[in-house]
Amino acid sequence: PTGGKAERPPTKEEIELLQKSFATFYSSNPSVRNVPQAVELLGKCLTIWEDTKQSGDEIAGLLRVRGDAYMELRQPLDAEKDYAKAIE
Repeated sequence: PTGGKAERPPTKEEIELLQKSFATFYSSNPSVRNVPQAVELLGKCLTIWEDTKQSGDEIAGLLRVRGDAYMELRQPLDAEKDYAKAIE
């Protein structure tokens, strides 16, 4: 991911979406943890972060987390794409 100046900081709602995506993936509570939903939410976050030109490091981090979620879902090809893009 390329760096550059962000067009704007994430909104409160966008940060809440990011927090929800992390909670959905990392929660130890089985009623909260939902890896397929985490992949979907992380995809939405990535779109927002890329569209608003957030830090390349932040985008790379989101790609790594989504890659980890793909691995947990036994989708290594999708994970590999995210990991490769994260290190560009």
